[in-house]
Amino acid sequence: MATFGAVKTAVSRRLLDDSNTAVTAVEVATAINDAIDTWKHKRFWFNTADADLTIEEGSTEVDLPTDFLTPIPRNALTIIENGETFMVTKVSPVIFDSFSNTAATGRPKRFCYREGALEFQPAADRDYAGKLYYLKEYTAFATDATQDSTTNDFLTEGRNLVQNEALANLHGELRQDEKMEDRYIKRRDAEYDTLLGRTNMLLKTGTLTVEQ
Repeated sequence: MATFGAVKTAVSRRLLDDSNTAVTAVEVATAINDAIDTWKHKRFWFNTADADLTIEEGSTEVDLPTDFLTPIPRNALTIIENGETFMVTKVSPVIFDSFSNTAATGRPKRFCYREGALEFQPAADRDYAGKLYYLKEYTAFATDATQDSTTNDFLTEGRNLVQNEALANLHGELRQDEKMEDRYIKRRDAEYDTLLGRTNMLLKTGTLTVEQ
């Protein structure tokens, strides 16, 4: 398991600056945090989560999980009714408002994400059980070494992606070394392709063959 401190050490070593003379430990830590902040908006198997929720009768909104970042791009919300699963269509706030009918009630058929909340139409005519699929939020690590023994999904599953992103930025912004920056950008892109391929294999729809 890669901790924040271990990743900081690895980045500093690849900068040939183990003692953090040219690039400070805070600058390295910030670069790692920035890398996670950049890539957390992309969907991988390890930063995708789901949560059960209840849409209460008469409600047009629902509370979000504490680690919620954003709904996944497609099929983010489902509702179960009489044993059947129904997709709730995600629309933009503009389209959502064009359908607005405050008098209508029924099974929610569309939703939008606005100002930190999910809004539904029509308002629920009874309680509905649902499931939300979303990308997780990641809080930045402290840069003062107090969280060096902690980790998160990106450091355990996407370590090379984070390291290469941080190294590309540090070489480009602080070292002014375009050659090394380009080298780590290529490594980052290759790692992204690898992670994306694995994500597609783990999350895509398929069939299972059983030999008898």
